[in-house]
Amino acid sequence: MDENKNLENQEAEQPSYINTTNEAGASEETPAPAVPSAGGEVTVPKKNNTGLFVMLGIAAVLIIAIIVVLVMGKTGNPEEAVRKAFSVTGEKLGAIDDQMKEELPVMKLMVPSSNGKNTHYSFSVDSLDIGEMGGIPSELVAGILRLFSIEGDMVSDPQTESFQIEAALNMQGSPLANVFFQSAPGQMAAGVPMFSDRFFSINPDTFLEDYKNSRFYDENTENLEDLELLQDTLRSELAMLTEYGRLDIKTFQNDIYEILYGALENGIYEKPVQEDGQKVYRVQLDEEQVKNTLKALIQYIYVDSQLGKAFQGEFADLIQEQLPSAIEEMEESGSDLPLFMTVKVGKDGLVSEASFQKNAEENPQLIYHLSTTDKGFQTDVNMELAGASDLDSLQMKVNCTYQDGVYHADMEYQVKGDVEETDLDLAFQMNMEFNKEGKCTANGKYDLGMGIMPVSMDFSMDGTITNPSEDTFKMDFPVLKLNVTEGESSETMGIGFRYTGETKALTESLAPVSNTLPVFSATDEQFAEEMEKYSAGVERIQEQLFGGLFGGSMAESPAA
Repeated sequence: MDENKNLENQEAEQPSYINTTNEAGASEETPAPAVPSAGGEVTVPKKNNTGLFVMLGIAAVLIIAIIVVLVMGKTGNPEEAVRKAFSVTGEKLGAIDDQMKEELPVMKLMVPSSNGKNTHYSFSVDSLDIGEMGGIPSELVAGILRLFSIEGDMVSDPQTESFQIEAALNMQGSPLANVFFQSAPGQMAAGVPMFSDRFFSINPDTFLEDYKNSRFYDENTENLEDLELLQDTLRSELAMLTEYGRLDIKTFQNDIYEILYGALENGIYEKPVQEDGQKVYRVQLDEEQVKNTLKALIQYIYVDSQLGKAFQGEFADLIQEQLPSAIEEMEESGSDLPLFMTVKVGKDGLVSEASFQKNAEENPQLIYHLSTTDKGFQTDVNMELAGASDLDSLQMKVNCTYQDGVYHADMEYQVKGDVEETDLDLAFQMNMEFNKEGKCTANGKYDLGMGIMPVSMDFSMDGTITNPSEDTFKMDFPVLKLNVTEGESSETMGIGFRYTGETKALTESLAPVSNTLPVFSATDEQFAEEMEKYSAGVERIQEQLFGGLFGGSMAESPAA
């Protein structure tokens, strides 16, 4: 047969290959568990590309995505032994993922809930380092700030697509003022309840038309494109406040896996060989298949998915503008895509390593390692890519472990290059650890060198998140610190907070506020009436501040 002759010709030039094309229904579907984080090291030569928004790190995303597909057992049926290894590995990691969500309170808290959540929170200043501000010592300023605290409630209700936040500024335990914001379908409302029981409101869906028909609009000075963008942004951001709670993570993951699965179709699979007690499979990916998969992935995430639709067109328009030029660049630099893949399967039947490279002769651009125990895992990745963008270098490393109820992650990220004629030098480092007793720690550093003012930020977090009952989480973080250093002068400013909070399941639907004053249709008399209330409220705050800060008795707080 011609096919056999083709195979014989291939054998004369390279190791024996089997051309395998996925057939519908050939693969068994396995549950799609979340994959533990992994990262690597990337180096990209400078290249004058456009469409940076879409192209930045595009090869890195694709490589990691293919690893996800492999580990999840979504590789079709290139060979039964390989398919089984991926399936077993996916089941193993899926069980560990479920265990992490069960054992670690912080992981359980982050699981989306369609029932909604109500969180009561409190912030207070613990320390301050600002040097000499106008001749006033930092400790004196910190002492004054310790008199104040912020507390309130944040409510999200995916069922009614509503979000609400209240925050009160307290001084020595007594409220000075509070602010209120609520987003509900067809209405955004905000106000200061201690000043007035009426809330200013707009309709984000009709914002542009309402504004054009109001007394505030001046057709000679207003830019309609800016106003349209503002309306899109309002609708998109508000939708995202509630959409995460309704997100079906499993469906979202499965849809992405099915799209990425396409990158492995039409691949040429080398017959397995034995190396160090492991079976090694080498695959040459089809270039056109990889490009088409990448197009579909971008379209799904930013436009067609549940998450993409929440943006109500904002990202869809941007993607439609950027995608054609990005795809054109990708096709021109197709030889830079990592199209050769090697997979190792250990004696335990699990995938232990996956690596990628541009061609069979070069060293791997990425090497991914995975090791597992009865109740844990460890991942480590080293990555080196080319042709991803016009940056000089892009480096990324992530190492994650989970064992005996302790999750630990170390991350590094660095970017150098020229972006829109501006030198960019960005570096980020962070380590974090969570355990099943609720302990949460994190430390990190962020360095930004862009233009003439380099800035460095150090942050740290130390506290607990516990889960005393099924739907209740308690948070206590005595340490939340941030230090900012201006690079040229080396001057440092720092502040430390204490945070406490309690999150419970929402028991009642969030109802939209009714006592509103539509901003674009309000009369001069209505505005004047509200401004009088706000003016009186400001005067009361001044009296309370004067009494509290200078030893007098604080004025009695008015009822909300």
